[in-house]
Amino acid sequence: MGERAHVEDEDCELDTEAASDGASGDRLPMPTDEDALAVERDDQDRARGLADLQMEHGTLDEPDLDDDEDHDEGKKKRTKSAPALGSLRFSDDAALVKVARKKSKLAKGDAGIHVTKVQQALAELGHLDGKEVSGTFDDATTAAVKAFQGARGLTASGKVDAATMRALDAAFSVYTVEAGRAMGKTPSTMPTKGVPYAVGTAPKELLDGTHVPTAKERKAFAKAISTEQVADASGKLPKFKSKKKGVTYESRLETLVGQLVDRQLVWAKGADTARSAGHVYDWGDIDKVAAESAKATDAVFGKYAVGNPLTGTGVAPNIKDAWDHKEAQLGADASLADDWAHWRIEKLLTGSKAVKELDKEHGAIQSRATEKAIVDRVHARLASSRKADLVLIHKAWPAFASGGNVFIQRTQERDSTGKVDNAKGRDYMWEMFQTVIHEYIHTLEHPEHRTYRSGMDQQKGGFTLREGVTDYFTKVAYNATAKTPALRKAVEGPFHEGAVLHAIPALTTYGESENAERGAAIVGFDNMAAAFFLGQLELIGKT
Repeated sequence: MGERAHVEDEDCELDTEAASDGASGDRLPMPTDEDALAVERDDQDRARGLADLQMEHGTLDEPDLDDDEDHDEGKKKRTKSAPALGSLRFSDDAALVKVARKKSKLAKGDAGIHVTKVQQALAELGHLDGKEVSGTFDDATTAAVKAFQGARGLTASGKVDAATMRALDAAFSVYTVEAGRAMGKTPSTMPTKGVPYAVGTAPKELLDGTHVPTAKERKAFAKAISTEQVADASGKLPKFKSKKKGVTYESRLETLVGQLVDRQLVWAKGADTARSAGHVYDWGDIDKVAAESAKATDAVFGKYAVGNPLTGTGVAPNIKDAWDHKEAQLGADASLADDWAHWRIEKLLTGSKAVKELDKEHGAIQSRATEKAIVDRVHARLASSRKADLVLIHKAWPAFASGGNVFIQRTQERDSTGKVDNAKGRDYMWEMFQTVIHEYIHTLEHPEHRTYRSGMDQQKGGFTLREGVTDYFTKVAYNATAKTPALRKAVEGPFHEGAVLHAIPALTTYGESENAERGAAIVGFDNMAAAFFLGQLELIGKT
C-alpha cells in the first residue's frame, strides 16, 4: 500500500512505518496529526439513528460471533454471577474482587498493583497523600484505611475487608470524586482562553495529589490503556488460530467488517436524504446548547484549561457543519475519497468491539506479522470495494474536533408531513449537549499530550489516550452537571415544553473510556488530568 496524498488543512498525512513484530511493508493508513480524521466521535447516538455505532464500540449488546459449544441449541449456557465490584476502576482486578467476595483481606505488608489502586483511591478521597502511593501497604496506608472506615461508619480495623472494598468501589461509581478533585484545585492564576500552559508553567496547585509513577505502575498503566490482546499471567501471548470450525479468520474478519459497514450505511443514507431536502437544525439553537456544554465543562476543568467561546454564527464561527465541511474538502480534492475509505475501515478494524471479540476467539494480535498481513489484505479489499459507501459514511459522521473547531451534524429528522416532533427535537438537543462536551474537551487537549499519543499504536494505548480519556472526562463533566429546569429549558430550546419532563438520552461513550478509568486507578485522576490538560507526560509514564 503506497503513500497517500497529503490531506488539505486539518487532515492527516500518512504514517507509513511498519508497526509489527519485525514485519516489513507499510503500515495501514493512520493519521498522525490533530485532524478531522483523528478525533471523531466514534460510538455515540448523538445524531439520530446511530445505535449501531454504540453496538460497534461496546455500549450495546453484540450479536454472537460464532455458534460455539456454549451457545449451541440444546446445550446448557454459561451463566455469570453478579459482579462483585461495579466501578470500572476495580471490577477487572482479580485480587480486589476476591476481597469484595470475602475470600481475602488486604493488610500491612501486602504489595502489588492492587494495593496501588486502593492507595490511589484513598488519596483521591483525601485520606492519603498522593506521594504516599507506593504499592506497599504500610503504616500510612493503614492510617488512611482507618480514616476512610471511620468516615463511612465501618469498623476502623485498618485492613481492607469486603465491606471496606465495596465502600471504596461505591465511592467511584458516579464520578463525584473525580469532579471534586478537579473543582477543588485552588490555583494562584487562571488559564488564558484558548491558550494552554507551556509545560512546567502551570500553577503548582494543579499538580496537588500527583506523583511520578514507579516502573511497576508505568508498566501496569500501559497494560491498562492497551486494547490489544496481551500476555497472560504466565507471560505467554495467545497462539493465533487461523481457522475455527473450518472458517478462516480472514474470511470471518472481512464478513464482519462488511456487515458493520452495512449498518453504518443505513443511517448515512438517511442523513443524505435529509440533507438533500435541506432539513437541518438552526444554528442559533445549536449555539445556545454549545454555550451550555462549554459552561458545564469549564465548571469542572476550567482551572486546567479554557477554550474559546463556542459559536456557529458570527464572523469567526468555531462550530461548523461537518457535512458541508467534508463536501467542500472533497470538491477541492477528489483524492480524499481514498483516504476517507481507508480511515473508516481502519476505525472498524482497531476500534470495533465485535472485531476485538473475533480477535480474541482466534488469538489474533493485529500488529503481529502473520495477523497483520491478513488485516492489511482485508483492509485493502474493503476500502476499495466499499469506497463509495465509506465516503458517504464519513460525510455523515456525527462529530469531530480539529484545530480548535468543533464540527457537528445538523441533520434534522422529520415525519412524512415535514414536521419535526418536539420529543425528537429535544433528543437531538440533549445529544448535542453531550457531544459538544466531548468535542470541547478535545479542543482543550495539551499539544504535548496530543503529540505523545499520536505516536502510539492505536491498540497499544493511542486510541485510549485520544478518545478513552476524553470520554472519561466527558463522564465526569456531564455527571457533575445538575439537570435543572433552567438547563432543560436552555438545552431543549424551541422544543421545550414546560409541562413535559423529557427523558434525557443516556450518555454513551467509547469502550476505551473503561481503559482510561482503569489507568486512572493506577496513576490517579490528578495525574491523568495534568497530563491531558497541562502536558505533564511523566505523570502517565513517559520517561
